[in-house]
Amino acid sequence: MPDYLKAFDLVGVRDFGTEYRWVPCASCMLPQLDKPYVVQHEVVIYEHKRIPIPLNGTPRLSNDGNDIDAVLAFLASGETVITNSYHGAYWATLLGKRVIAIPNMSKMYRFKHFPVVCRADEWKRFSALTRAYPEALAECRAANLAFFEEVKALHDKTRA
Repeated sequence: MPDYLKAFDLVGVRDFGTEYRWVPCASCMLPQLDKPYVVQHEVVIYEHKRIPIPLNGTPRLSNDGNDIDAVLAFLASGETVITNSYHGAYWATLLGKRVIAIPNMSKMYRFKHFPVVCRADEWKRFSALTRAYPEALAECRAANLAFFEEVKALHDKTRA
């Protein structure tokens, strides 16, 4: 982590296991994550718009768009999500899905609720190692709310 972070009174980072407080992406607060969804596919692929995942025969969606409802419904439609998108892995985890992350960046190694990480052509071999994290949504929300309360307290203290 950059040294300049030490100059701040309060720091939260989405990377788990650093010297700084873990505060995952605030998108965990989306109410759509509480909706009941029906699993329609054993596996779905959610890929980065500029880095396609070289697998065929599986429903897929890219992150080229801005319809979060459609993205969450798609991720929820799979029992297992194969993705090379940070947020694809994050949201799928929050939805209680098993996640296989195809690494295209080091971000895939910094999740608290760690997905299986492997090459695209190895996903079947590693799928038995995947697991869901049913506690992830509540944990991420609690971390965000606690950080929010500290931000408010610091704000109120500096305004007094």
